[in-house]
Amino acid sequence: MKTPNDLPMYTKLDISFNLNSTLFEVTGAIRWKKTLSTYTIKGIQLENDDFTQKRIINELKLYVKRDEKTGYRH
Repeated sequence: MKTPNDLPMYTKLDISFNLNSTLFEVTGAIRWKKTLSTYTIKGIQLENDDFTQKRIINELKLYVKRDEKTGYRH
């Protein structure tokens, strides 16, 4: 996640993102950060229920399968 440098560790965030056209709205907290030349990348630990976790995993599996079929790599 790309953010301003002054966002402190353990800040709770409400995050929305799409994965394979499926909208996810989750809550998470910043757990790690890495400062680069012009910005800081921060890792988020999501605080979601089992149902949401399974949905994310299933969508990630579909994403990987689609990429394997097309040979496209990011």
